[in-house]
Amino acid sequence: MCAPADDLVEAGEIAPPSIIKIDVEGAEADVIRGALGTLRRYRPALLVEVHHVRAMHDVGVLLQEAGYVSSVLQTPEESASRCFLKAYLTK
Repeated sequence: MCAPADDLVEAGEIAPPSIIKIDVEGAEADVIRGALGTLRRYRPALLVEVHHVRAMHDVGVLLQEAGYVSSVLQTPEESASRCFLKAYLTK
């Protein structure tokens, strides 16, 4: 079963998170879209593994719109198109 984080938190099926790790092999923006309400309301820190330059752009735009600042934590030498981000809410 797959459900947006916003739905799970709203229904009380999971507790509001203080940190979220995202490693979904290219679907990072989709996960963030499904958690925007949770991100804005509960302000969890994020650790995101991004697998493509286009995904990096999409994730960056979504996070910025949600009030987050992100930075590259690590870029693995074996893959120039993959990196790790940390993000936190600025407001």
